[in-house]
Amino acid sequence: MRARALLDGASLGPDALKVVGQAFDETWAEIASHFAHDATQLEGARLMLASALLSIADDASRDVAVLKKAALEVMSQNYASLPIGAKIQVTDEALTESFWRKRAHDVRRLAESVADPLVKRELIDIAYGYERIANMARDQKAGRQMMAGPKQEWEG
Repeated sequence: MRARALLDGASLGPDALKVVGQAFDETWAEIASHFAHDATQLEGARLMLASALLSIADDASRDVAVLKKAALEVMSQNYASLPIGAKIQVTDEALTESFWRKRAHDVRRLAESVADPLVKRELIDIAYGYERIANMARDQKAGRQMMAGPKQEWEG
């Protein structure tokens, strides 16, 4: 699986890699059933989980529970359907073009640091998806502005 390849290719020491792998397995066991209906979403979720863990972990990481908790928080922020911890409310910022462009930029930066070509391709595809959402947000904003039209003053 691509997520496992991403983890295995991480530049962490063997002890940290073992802990990250265990945190991945335990976290995935807890949330896997939420993605069982869609193979594409399942693989994307596994990649996101692996990326989340690698963004949190370092060579000193030895606490599976801490990594698991942090990874579950990241996953719950990205997948509202997950019944994990406190949910983040959708803010007006999350509906903006700039919000999604930043996500696309961040995922592309992550892709640049990955050696595995399959994982790199998946991350680039995710970034393109974020760009499409940014374009939709831009178009929706333009549509709302056009619908509102110029303000008119009514005389009574």
